[in-house]
Amino acid sequence: MLEEKAIIVKTEQEYAWVETQRKSSCGTCNVNKGCGTTVLQKVVGNKRTLLKVLNQDQYQVGDTVVLGLQDNALIKGSLLMYGLPLLFMFGFAILGAGVFFLYESPYTEGAKIIFSLTGLAAGFLTISRKNSDINRNKDFQAVILRRLDSSAQEINFV
Repeated sequence: MLEEKAIIVKTEQEYAWVETQRKSSCGTCNVNKGCGTTVLQKVVGNKRTLLKVLNQDQYQVGDTVVLGLQDNALIKGSLLMYGLPLLFMFGFAILGAGVFFLYESPYTEGAKIIFSLTGLAAGFLTISRKNSDINRNKDFQAVILRRLDSSAQEINFV
């Protein structure tokens, strides 16, 4: 299970809005001074993420909690968000090749690009339409595992 510290910023009924800070692994790398990722991180800055999670234990605003997400949820989500559009893109490119083969026409670079981009757009459209189903799926939602005591609350959002 993946774990992350968060601070509860708002509660409503059985849910809590928690804020996490995105982290980069640039602090552990030896080449961080010459890396483009480090430069990009400095430009973009530290981003905060708000999540709505189930608050079964009725934690209060200001509590530092540990969120958990199943490992397979991350893998499934990544495959869905990255793999599905690529699958559609390659599928449409192959479909285009088949169509041009049936009509005995040359499959030009322009046609390949158009079919591929159409497939990519169809993949993204499919994901956006499935997004509400994914948001309601409990397998993809983070949960509050535990509250950290006041001595362990060393989370800084500067």
